Amino acid sequence: MIDSFRGFRTLELRSQGHVVLSGVPRAGRSDVISALSRVLLPESSRTSPALSDLWQTTVPSAATGGDEPGKDGEAGDGQPLPAEQPSSSVEPRPYANVEVTLTDLDPELEQLFEGFLERTDADGCAVPEDQAMPGAPWCVRLAYRLMYDSDLEALEHFYYPLASSPGASQFTRVPASTRRALPVVILKGLLH
Repeated sequence: MIDSFRGFRTLELRSQGHVVLSGVPRAGRSDVISALSRVLLPESSRTSPALSDLWQTTVPSAATGGDEPGKDGEAGDGQPLPAEQPSSSVEPRPYANVEVTLTDLDPELEQLFEGFLERTDADGCAVPEDQAMPGAPWCVRLAYRLMYDSDLEALEHFYYPLASSPGASQFTRVPASTRRALPVVILKGLLH
C-alpha cells in the first residue's frame, strides 16, 4: 500500500509471486520501486528524504486584482480588466506511508521478526490473533513513514513493523541487519 508517496495519492498492489513492473514513460514505475526500496532495502535509509517524495496537493490562493483599480470592472486607464485567473500553490502532504506485507516466511525470518508476526487470513492479509484460524500462516507487515513539519520545514523518516503504534508516534525501529535478511531483489533496467 502506497499512500501519498511521490506520484501516488493511493495505490494498493497485491502479488502472488515474482513481479515485472512495466509501463509507458512517466507511468510511475520508478516511484513504485523507490517506495518498495524504502521499506525493504537497508541501504535506502542512507538516502535523505526529499520534499518531492511527498504527494503534492494544489491549494487555491486569493486572486489578485488590477494594478490601479478604476470603476468596477475597469483598470485605471478605462480598459476592461482581464478575467481574473485563479491562482494556486502546491503544498506537500504532511506524511507519506508505504506498507508491505510479507508472507510465506521461512523459519529463520520468523525468528528474526519474533514479536512482530501476525496471523494471516485466506487472502494473505494480516488479521488480529483472536480472528485468525488455528495454525494460520504468519506474516510481517513493514512500513516506511515520511513526515513533514511545515513549521520547521523538516523531514523525518522511520522504518518500522506495523505492530508498532504509529498513531501514538511510537515506532519500533527495524534493524538494517533484519532488513538485509529479507529475500528481496530489485533489478533496475533501462530499455533503449
